[in-house]
Amino acid sequence: MKRQEGRARVDVPAPRQRRGMAVVVVLAFAVIVGVLLFALVSSSTTIGSQNKLTLHQLQAYYLAHSGMQHVQLKLRLLPRETYEAFAGGSDPNPYADISSDDQASLLVCPNGPFDLFTDQVPKDAEPFRGSYRCESFRLSGTHRRMKLVQDAYRIKIVAEVYPKFPASLKNHVADVIDEEIIVSRFTGGIGGP
Repeated sequence: MKRQEGRARVDVPAPRQRRGMAVVVVLAFAVIVGVLLFALVSSSTTIGSQNKLTLHQLQAYYLAHSGMQHVQLKLRLLPRETYEAFAGGSDPNPYADISSDDQASLLVCPNGPFDLFTDQVPKDAEPFRGSYRCESFRLSGTHRRMKLVQDAYRIKIVAEVYPKFPASLKNHVADVIDEEIIVSRFTGGIGGP
């Protein structure tokens, strides 16, 4: 500050210097807003793909459990015949025919796969192709000391979901259930180990 005739004189910057500063501030603000928008969009895309993967994993999980229920139903209805198949030694997996591919309703729809979250869902369509199969089935033990004979079976069910079928069989999601089940040979009652 310089004093002239008793007053304080304030140096004011030239208008050109202020204009240059405003451009820098506006550009910095635009860059910050752009980075925030990019982070928001990429986060939203990641969450969407994670949700679809979770959906496919749940479908495989429930398909595997439905395959296990299919085996349990057959065991409950045919406990003696199942044991005799193992005792005869004819087939290492007498339940190899248990597969969801035998059911026509589980095959893909004629219009191809679709997204559950769109408005244009065909009326006769199913969301994704999925299947289960009994991969291994073996007799793991027999208990004969009680009045009821009980047999223990080790069962492995594999379920697979193909989200991009029929375009691609890659990127499928699978789930496996490997359980031991105890069955009464005469009544068909099922219990856990």
